[in-house]
Amino acid sequence: MGPDLQSAILVAVGGLLVAVMSYLAATLQARTAALQAAAGQAAAIAAAQAAAPPPPPPVGGGAIPRPYPLWDQLKDPLPTGALPAGRYDECGEECCSMVIHQQHGVEVSADALRAQLGGAGRGPLTDGPDLVRILARANVAAALHSWPTADAPGHVRASIGAGRGVIALGHWISPTVLHWILITTADGAGVGYNDPWGGVRATATWATFEERYAGEMVTIIRRPDA
Repeated sequence: MGPDLQSAILVAVGGLLVAVMSYLAATLQARTAALQAAAGQAAAIAAAQAAAPPPPPPVGGGAIPRPYPLWDQLKDPLPTGALPAGRYDECGEECCSMVIHQQHGVEVSADALRAQLGGAGRGPLTDGPDLVRILARANVAAALHSWPTADAPGHVRASIGAGRGVIALGHWISPTVLHWILITTADGAGVGYNDPWGGVRATATWATFEERYAGEMVTIIRRPDA
């Protein structure tokens, strides 16, 4: 092998080695950049997760429950779309309907609840035991109370503070008419309630509450579904 050929081979081998080394260096640089980018993305995700508030626990475990709907007994239709003949007296059933939705997320008409108490021909007027029965049929545990007027505010605040609604009987819309409402909030000033007569949200001071309260309440015991 002559000197010229040897020199040519060495030049070729050297060029090949340079090319291989350049390729390896470029590959290593690219992979290093990719790893750095992935590490940066992971750090950003971790920082975002750390800054985000933790998810709430299940509703049954003390989280803010599903809000009560605000429904109107005067406009709660039958499956046919017609309005029930007894809708003017279905305040108790409408309160139960709102509680059932808050508890289970299921909509049940007030008139269907009325019929559950005694068939299609049963009248719409209800008392405390009737409401407890309605709720029990819907897997909502409730208790009936006849607290004296002086004691009622403390019991209402305790129930609301525990996240449990209160259905209260009183002269809420007229001094001569007994009517059920669903109390959903209570504080030192008074109560906030869903009034099924017209489907309105209203408030009452404790003085007004004590004046209108008729001595009968149904408190919800069961915690809502998630």
